[in-house]
Amino acid sequence: MAACGTTTAVSASLTGTTLSKMPNPFEQAVHALPGAPSASVETIVVELDGESWVVPAAVCLRADSDSDIVLAEAERQVAIVHSLVAPMISGWPSTTRNPSWTEEARATWEQDLRIAGVTTMTLAGLVGEQPALKQSWVEYEHSFADPKQGWGSPTHISSRVAGCEVEAQALTQAIAAQCPET
Repeated sequence: MAACGTTTAVSASLTGTTLSKMPNPFEQAVHALPGAPSASVETIVVELDGESWVVPAAVCLRADSDSDIVLAEAERQVAIVHSLVAPMISGWPSTTRNPSWTEEARATWEQDLRIAGVTTMTLAGLVGEQPALKQSWVEYEHSFADPKQGWGSPTHISSRVAGCEVEAQALTQAIAAQCPET
């Protein structure tokens, strides 16, 4: 399985009138700070390749309101991705890396970003919102481009999307195996 941390460049051009006319549930979350998970939302632990993933029990999508719960957690995970990436690109392109970081701190950041990215992709996929998620990430990164100054978009998120998608597919299968049919 490919790691979400791989840096394969992704050309994420989601064109078409459907996406541009539909509201994007991640439009606000991509700029937000993450809140705490709702204490009232029940969670389950899904094991995958020696890792434990804590996700809302609503991922089984049994009740009518489960999609809303999963989408809300996906939005929270988007905000986590934003909180991890924002300091890295806040001064784009001149301050893309913190030179005082140790290798251990950088590895922790990469792992936290991977987990949030995979979780977000999985939850968004479960409720049919992966295209909107990818579009919001593309638009977020494009907001830092300035062709007049000679720089393009950062790729802290877009370079990881393909790897996150692969892991999200595996996590989705693990969730399906854990959610018995009712």
